[in-house]
Amino acid sequence: MLASMRTTSWLALLLLGGLGCGDAAKDFENICHAEERSGAASITDPARKAMTVAQWLNDHVTSGDAKAFMSAIASASSESRGELLRQAAREAGYTGDCPMADATNE
Repeated sequence: MLASMRTTSWLALLLLGGLGCGDAAKDFENICHAEERSGAASITDPARKAMTVAQWLNDHVTSGDAKAFMSAIASASSESRGELLRQAAREAGYTGDCPMADATNE
């Protein structure tokens, strides 16, 4: 069940590609904390959880770099997504904790 919950959070990222403008570091902070900040952490239904995270990210992630990352991550293996998220976040200037990335390593 935990694995499917992690998968649904990543699916939410995949639903959100495209271009935009905004603060990439702040966007990666939001991506890293999307499950908690969206209120989806307590949702047990995987589909509802994914949609909640996706909608929240759509409303809060605006930079082209972050949106491009969310599109590109779709082709990455589930095992590599956490490190790819950390790397993209660092490149954008976000160096804080990243529960979304940590979830792939559990």
